[in-house]
Amino acid sequence: MNKIKNRQKTGIFIFPILILLCHTICACSVLDRMNAPSFKEYEYNIKNILGYGPVNHWASQDFEKWLDAQVRNNVNWVTIEFFCWNSQQEDRSHYYENPDDLKKPYQKLVKECRKRNIVLMVSIVNDNKGSGKYGDDRKGLAYYKSQIRRGREIVLEEGPEGVVIQPVAETQTKEGEVFESETIDLAHQKGFKTCWNNNSRPTNSNGCTYFAYHPSSTSDIGVEGGIIVVDHGQILRELSKNGKNVFGPYDPIKVSNYAAKVYTGQRGFVHYGFGDDQVDFDIIKALGSITKK
Repeated sequence: MNKIKNRQKTGIFIFPILILLCHTICACSVLDRMNAPSFKEYEYNIKNILGYGPVNHWASQDFEKWLDAQVRNNVNWVTIEFFCWNSQQEDRSHYYENPDDLKKPYQKLVKECRKRNIVLMVSIVNDNKGSGKYGDDRKGLAYYKSQIRRGREIVLEEGPEGVVIQPVAETQTKEGEVFESETIDLAHQKGFKTCWNNNSRPTNSNGCTYFAYHPSSTSDIGVEGGIIVVDHGQILRELSKNGKNVFGPYDPIKVSNYAAKVYTGQRGFVHYGFGDDQVDFDIIKALGSITKK
């Protein structure tokens, strides 16, 4: 009788283990049959890039709520202006003067993006800084040489996994070109993927991993192989609800229609939420809808 009880007890422990092994083997075989690509192969592929970012106000957002919405809607890239170059807050140059104030928010954003397999494209500086556009204070990158290099250190310190560095957006000044060249070299040494955006509308990556193209209207879907980023005053006005306001709010239908046109052209698409002081969940949902058509 004791032998029978012992066998029964042994069976109680062995049976769940057998079930677990069967599930594991079956799951692996299903994945093998599907020939499912790895996260990196999929997320980094140009034709699969679909992104969003409240670029100038990213640091003040609820990252979990924002990124969970992107996951639900298959929006797999985030884009930010590291220094929040055209924040509409009263002290617009605060982060340029105090880059270490961005360290903790950046660390948190990287961590939350990695948890969700979302690629983070970081534009470290924007060479429109100093241009006077949109209320800018006319202090250019050359005025903040040490500070922008400290910001770069913060980005590099967090490592390359899931991060694409765009050293300079819309490179147009001497300091912008110097910083761009330095940063590409450093980023590649540390294993980062990089993005080229010299002069706004490049047609190749010039040694970087990607190139970002900034169209001026929805009639332009850019160049094959590029990431189309709606970072231009004219197209942002066109995509706004009233057709006039560069700061938005942006029209989800207009954005999704343009994104679908770009996406079917085998190009990446990123909505640059230039004036979004809060995450625009309607835009995220609209972007997600194009993958279901």
